[in-house]
Amino acid sequence: MTDDTEKTKLQVSEETQAMLAKSKTSVDAPVKTEQATRDAKADAVITDKLANGGPEKTKDDTLVKKAPPPTTRKIPEPLEIERTARYGEAVLGERAKLLIMLRGLEVDPVEIEVEADFIIGRASQETNEMPDLDLIPYGALDKGVSRRHLVIMKREDTLHVMDLESTNGTYLNGVWMYPNQPRVLRDGDELMLGSLVLRIKFIWQDPPLD
Repeated sequence: MTDDTEKTKLQVSEETQAMLAKSKTSVDAPVKTEQATRDAKADAVITDKLANGGPEKTKDDTLVKKAPPPTTRKIPEPLEIERTARYGEAVLGERAKLLIMLRGLEVDPVEIEVEADFIIGRASQETNEMPDLDLIPYGALDKGVSRRHLVIMKREDTLHVMDLESTNGTYLNGVWMYPNQPRVLRDGDELMLGSLVLRIKFIWQDPPLD
């Protein structure tokens, strides 16, 4: 009789514990679900505020910094690049004057004079950067031109061009240039910055010798 009583008590105890556990789970579940919903809504508000410029307060009253200025647009790598070997004159003379023609755009050529390092890129109001030649008027932002895209350097009577670790890279006559490695620039060369193509024409004070 005693054994039967003990078994009955044990069964009742186990059933009671199971009911209590089930009851606790059913009570906690809505609480956790409601908390998750509130967190999701708060995160959505924060994301929306950031998209509209911020800074705003988050759900825990901490400040969120404004989103950084847009970086250089990454453009798809061209499927086909025309690789053209060019053997134009490399010696320019004492005064390094160039005409830069923008292929595919109905604009006048740009005349520049390279006395030292000449930076080509696009101006940025966010960072107050201003290259020596700003390509913003020629669609530089949409075409993937970096703020400091490349530099033309005068070394005695010759010019060299070097990519400055630009986002979309630089191609010289259809050949990709390794960043920070100067290459000789010749009369008639083509430089592709992102998808913007520049044709280089030397201006000699005196005609080059044959």
